[in-house]
Amino acid sequence: MAPGKKGNAMNEATCDVLVVGDGPAGCMAGLTLARAGLRCTMLAPPAPANHRGAIDSVPPLVPVLLEAAGLAAHRFADAIVGRFSGIVSDGVARRFYGETGLSTEQGWHVERGLFDRVLLNHALEQGLTLRRDRVTDAACTTKEVVLQTAKVRHRARWLVDASGRSGLLQRLLGLATVTHGARMVAWRGVTRMQRVADPDAQQKTALAMPTFHTSSTGWLWQASLDDGALAWTWAGDASDAGDANAPPPAMYPFTTGADDAVTARGFDVSWRLVRPAGGAAYRIVGDAAAMLDPRSGQGVLFALSSALAAVRSIVAVEQAPHLRALEAAGYDAFVAQEFRRKSDELTRRMPAPAKEADVTG
Repeated sequence: MAPGKKGNAMNEATCDVLVVGDGPAGCMAGLTLARAGLRCTMLAPPAPANHRGAIDSVPPLVPVLLEAAGLAAHRFADAIVGRFSGIVSDGVARRFYGETGLSTEQGWHVERGLFDRVLLNHALEQGLTLRRDRVTDAACTTKEVVLQTAKVRHRARWLVDASGRSGLLQRLLGLATVTHGARMVAWRGVTRMQRVADPDAQQKTALAMPTFHTSSTGWLWQASLDDGALAWTWAGDASDAGDANAPPPAMYPFTTGADDAVTARGFDVSWRLVRPAGGAAYRIVGDAAAMLDPRSGQGVLFALSSALAAVRSIVAVEQAPHLRALEAAGYDAFVAQEFRRKSDELTRRMPAPAKEADVTG
């Protein structure tokens, strides 16, 4: 039933901005909007996302953005399972560089469940409201959005869709999805290579940069963690790799011979872009807006950076309403350009026959 259509009695709730999603993109958007003086309500599924065992590698800019949002590195101590100062890509070492040369900052390997929990707890500490309920319908006009759950109709001037791969607005509004390249499937997991923790592990893993290797069948990312385990992601063309729900392919080198069993999870990492990512009263951020496979390094960094860009765009319209159409188009172009830049970079790394999609801004 569409919002506004008469039927069962509904409770009404209003705020300035509705944020759908409680992951990094949603939390960053909510925190930044609240700082700007806007009243936010976060809507998230009844059950938090299952990131059990998932390890993400985030570049040094992520800690910088988190610090700016009021989250110092020590808040993530339990979530950080390793650090790194660069990567080795197909045998070539690439260290992180700052504006004045070699950077002293390090990237983090993080346990996503704990990482996301720290972000969400901080958002709640700052007074953001979180409602756990499933959104069943959405309507967007020029100056208002309405989201409907089982019992509540939420109205706001703005909507930030940070719903991740579920793509709330794309589904409910029927927005266009641009795909790029072949369908890809990835597996990621953690292999326990040794049982005894090394007291010098943090220093050693920072020096032992993670490796990225491409081949004719796909690509492989490996990262040593502080506890001696090896985090890995393997991905390839879905027609060769098989079903994401199946175990990782036998060609993956660490599925046997390790001290402990491999914890592996498969997922679809096909490249896709939602257009438009910016509407008169909505902004789509993070994986809900654009998704590339993990080797792009997009993940958490794009979740945070797109959320910040979306908030800047919303605040600009709040201060100058006549910029509404311009800001919507500008944000959509920003997302499309980021997608194009990253997809071009990935294609150069591992060329594959694919029909090019027009994702120009």
